[in-house]
Order: sequence, then structure tokens, then C-alpha cells
Amino acid sequence: MERLNLHGRHQDHHTHRRDQDEKESPKFYAEVCDKISSATKILILGPGIGKTHLKAYIEKHLPILGKKVVGCKTVNHPTDDQIAAEAREFFHMGGN
Repeated sequence: MERLNLHGRHQDHHTHRRDQDEKESPKFYAEVCDKISSATKILILGPGIGKTHLKAYIEKHLPILGKKVVGCKTVNHPTDDQIAAEAREFFHMGGN
């Protein structure tokens, strides 16, 4: 399991919006997809509806990458260690 830091600040990325149906900019999703493009399996984690919008973006614009998405799970503002634990549990990696 490779860890990628996707927590960086992005000028087009916004959190805690009043209107949770508003989507991130396509530029932000494209940058995320660029970072995960070499993955063999993708588990999308996070709070709110953003993860669902990311999955929809991937399926619409990058269908080959979309086939690598194996899960989309709500996790409320996880730390890096919580993300790793969720991935190990999901992929049955047993902590290694």
C-alpha cells in the first residue's frame, strides 16, 4: 500500500460549505486523478459528499481509472493513520 499525501492546500478546494451539493472545480479533481493514476486499486475515503463527486468525475472523465475504484466510504476527517487503517481493513492487509 502506497501512501499519497492529498491533504495539501489547494486554492480551488473548499471545505465546510453551506451548499454541500456544490462540486469542487474540475481542475481540483483532475489534479487528484493525476496523483492516483498509477494505482491498481482505489479506495475513496472522506467526509461529506465530495468523495461521491470525485467518484462520479472519475467515472465520467476517466473510465479506465474508474474501473480501479473498489470502494467509496464515509470517514469523518480521518488522520493519515486512520486512512491507512481503513485501507488495511478494506484490502485485508492485516497491518503490514
